[in-house]
Amino acid sequence: MSARLESWLAYQIHGRMTPRTYPKRRIRASRRHRAGSEPQYLAFVRKLPCMVCYADFWGYWLGVPNETRGNLLEMVEILNRGAVQRLQETPTEAAHLGFSTSLRGLGQKYPDLEAIPLCRGHHTQQHQATAGWWERTLPDLDRDAILKALGEVYRASDRD
Repeated sequence: MSARLESWLAYQIHGRMTPRTYPKRRIRASRRHRAGSEPQYLAFVRKLPCMVCYADFWGYWLGVPNETRGNLLEMVEILNRGAVQRLQETPTEAAHLGFSTSLRGLGQKYPDLEAIPLCRGHHTQQHQATAGWWERTLPDLDRDAILKALGEVYRASDRD
């Protein structure tokens, strides 16, 4: 088709000499990879009981020798079998709490490896009052020690 005919058709159809051109749309990936993203670790954390509901369990677990800490998932399985009274009513979520020394900007999440297990109710409370939440809610538990130990257990179980 000649350029003149094409221009005439464009005028007849669009009311102007040349059809409007639109920039090509770039197709973005459905999800962007976020730095510090560890979906397998988050799945691991969601299998664990809530830090607040089972604070006594977590205090005990921190006190056991490092060689025994690897049995965390077995201990959780015993809790789930009903050997102990069920204290948690809602499913566990991975709460991005971060180390006490971690810095982040407004609207930024801590890395996934700095997430702890909280039930839905306690996770909501944590989001409503983030400043000082840990110190008010779990003053007897060392947040940094728990995050470090959970990371070690995850990495050890990942190698198996």
